[in-house]
Amino acid sequence: MTTNAHGFRGPTVTLEKAPGTVRIACLGDSYTYGYGVELDATWPARLAAALPAEHEVLNCGVIGYHTADEVLWLEHRVLRFAPDIVILQYFFNDAATRGLDTLPSEAPSFTSRLVHWTNPGQGGAVGRLRKLSRLFDLACGGIYGRASSRVFSAGHERRHADDHPSWQRVRRALLRAWELTRSSGTRLVVVAYPYFLRAPPVPRALPRVHAMA
Repeated sequence: MTTNAHGFRGPTVTLEKAPGTVRIACLGDSYTYGYGVELDATWPARLAAALPAEHEVLNCGVIGYHTADEVLWLEHRVLRFAPDIVILQYFFNDAATRGLDTLPSEAPSFTSRLVHWTNPGQGGAVGRLRKLSRLFDLACGGIYGRASSRVFSAGHERRHADDHPSWQRVRRALLRAWELTRSSGTRLVVVAYPYFLRAPPVPRALPRVHAMA
């Protein structure tokens, strides 16, 4: 994976657009950047391949960024390239803002203890059994995957409560992005990167939709 001189993934581009070009800037985290995949497998690259030739798509994703980071990136770097459209990718762990307390301390639930017990890095008797038995290792892996997904989604659902400081910060950042793009004559599109759980209830895995104004 390589990053160009502007801090974007992909070939270097000029600040000035070619006449007749529709420039699309894609903002986001590692899902937009395409951590672990080839450049042509990223969703900005797939979008570019699906559009007519006069469209130019910039991959402005940065690994580890959350929404507030992305809006600062938009303000200080991306808007210099005068995009016609900005697509901001949102994944619900973007509300897990660093430096903010998420929830009061809680006693670990049975599911949390189960996740820890079946963690691939767990030592002791469980770790030894996982090394000795492929069947036991697969069973623990399945338990860990399902249980950790539920813990992950439930925790992030709580962060999207109206009064939670993390979600309030995300909303402020999205409103700032709207103000920045509106003042520059750029169209802003916010897309939610999906996260699905097979286990019911599926709606718990997705953030609620809130009005921005």
